[in-house]
Amino acid sequence: MINLIGEIPESAEVLNVSNAHLHLYGKEPRMGRKLGHVTVRADHFEKLQQRLSALPEFFRRPEYCLEKALPELLAKRA
Repeated sequence: MINLIGEIPESAEVLNVSNAHLHLYGKEPRMGRKLGHVTVRADHFEKLQQRLSALPEFFRRPEYCLEKALPELLAKRA
């Protein structure tokens, strides 16, 4: 699960990723406010890694830590 704080990505870009679910809470955006979350599911770790990597550019920002988290998760599995 990835929390969406302060702003939300384009819905279509998120939903374009297989087994990604976008949950929006209907709140007005403002700095620091949790607006929703994205859940990405997979049967196998490798599929999860692929799906997380396929998320839109919005999630490549430093606050989401995906670029750092994916290699660390892989290292823990080894």
